[in-house]
Amino acid sequence: MGFLNTFQYKKTGDDAIDKAFASVSQQFQRIASMKSPPFINVKDYGAKGYPADDTATIQNALDVGGQIYFPEPNYKISEPMVLSPGLHILGNSHIGTIFTIDHSVKAHAPAFIWDTTADLYNWSIKNVKIDFSACGQPSNHAEDIGIKLAASGTGKTTYLYEISDVRIGNAYWAFWDESAGFHGKLDRFWSNMSRNGIHKKNGTQMVLENVEIGGRKDGTDGCAYYFENISGLTMSVCVAETWKNNDMAHFKDLREFNATTLHFEDASTLTAGAGDKRLIILDHCNGANIKGLLFWACDVVPYNNANAELVYVLHGRGNIDGVQIEGAGASNKCSGGNAGSHVHTVAFNDSAKWAISGCDLKELESSGGYPGTKHALKNYSDTSYIVVIASDIESTSDDYAQIKVV
Repeated sequence: MGFLNTFQYKKTGDDAIDKAFASVSQQFQRIASMKSPPFINVKDYGAKGYPADDTATIQNALDVGGQIYFPEPNYKISEPMVLSPGLHILGNSHIGTIFTIDHSVKAHAPAFIWDTTADLYNWSIKNVKIDFSACGQPSNHAEDIGIKLAASGTGKTTYLYEISDVRIGNAYWAFWDESAGFHGKLDRFWSNMSRNGIHKKNGTQMVLENVEIGGRKDGTDGCAYYFENISGLTMSVCVAETWKNNDMAHFKDLREFNATTLHFEDASTLTAGAGDKRLIILDHCNGANIKGLLFWACDVVPYNNANAELVYVLHGRGNIDGVQIEGAGASNKCSGGNAGSHVHTVAFNDSAKWAISGCDLKELESSGGYPGTKHALKNYSDTSYIVVIASDIESTSDDYAQIKVV
């Protein structure tokens, strides 16, 4: 197939027709002058594939910019790869193109970074796997991050980016960013056997779709989702499973938080030590609308006469529409703690103004000789006001009259 790269015409003598042709010619020349970003096969730049260290070769290709294609199978990286505006990294698939991160000789560091010397925009990473298994399972090094953008206060912004069909394994964090960016999207994003999942602080218009964060339930603490100070966070079909931690998902200072189908599975607050234990925290979230919250095979464990909740709502305003608690065996229980400890399925505190609708809030069962849930729905504060609509609540606290069931 050929492409037209010139446009010429012969004047007709009719001013109206000639002006129309002249306008078309000008538009064509403008479009023809636009250059498409280059498409580069990293093998053409000399990348050899594992076990060779292709760090320098790959960075040379990335520095050219445009679309950089990584055919199968495996590429060894020993230093961070630097992202730049207009860069699009494209692999063959998230199981076919693998970046093996090897820090056995050099210092631990992220796989991909942004150096923050300029704004980072119009970029993407698609169809790859980033594997830190050579650094530990999972890595214990805080800088072993799959994709690290920027810390707070850099004065630079990242925007218009997409990370899709990407799998990250055995990292300390899968994704980490505190820049005040906007219009970022994670789609079909998986992290497995990592210590932590996604950390995003500051910015506007962040979208997560079809995300699954799998952790380790072997004494390794971690956080699946942490979001703070964001206007316009949208989550759809997001999963966290096999976590053993307090604050498995923490949402703080969010405006316009919309979530559909959040699934938490095989998780527990089995972290030792005193203090309250919560799986999910909604902290000062305003304009929040959460539709479809499922807990399957989850435990909460209070220590030293403290409280424990599956969901803890602190301040803010919003609506939770549809909560289900399911599981089998030893799941959905207060499975330890002290005899004076209390467990609540959903609790509110500090001027929370929320509505609960279409929910099935069950009491957690007792286990190990300790009591189960004291209240399926609990209000800690006389400044909070909770409206419960069309829901099946096994028990509510009678401490305050601000729980209204209609």
